[in-house]
Amino acid sequence: MAALRKAFADAFIKTAKADKAVAGASISARFSDRVHNLFIETVTKELQTSGKVSIPGFGSWSVVQRAARTAINPQAPTGPKIQVPAKKVVTFKAAKQLKELMLNATLPQKVVRNAKGSPAAKARAKKAAK
Repeated sequence: MAALRKAFADAFIKTAKADKAVAGASISARFSDRVHNLFIETVTKELQTSGKVSIPGFGSWSVVQRAARTAINPQAPTGPKIQVPAKKVVTFKAAKQLKELMLNATLPQKVVRNAKGSPAAKARAKKAAK
């Protein structure tokens, strides 16, 4: 649940767009921060107790059980297989209205970083530039 809290905080409060939203709504950043923290706490507690939270028109979070599995270590693909234990994870499913809004949204261009200069990275950058 802490990962959910950090991800939401990083994505919402700590961005310039969140600052613009606060300015446009004529509320203080302190009040916005309190509302955000209350929202996160409420969603977290509800997921812990009932396992599902829905916001109509936006989406729903749910807790699902992932089964134990055998995996390959990507750093040593020819080495021994590793056992990944069963665990609970939080999933999000966007509502139909949100999906429709995103289909028509204009999103910023994806920035392709080519730090290593590998042929695969160069190919991805070339493809993204088209």
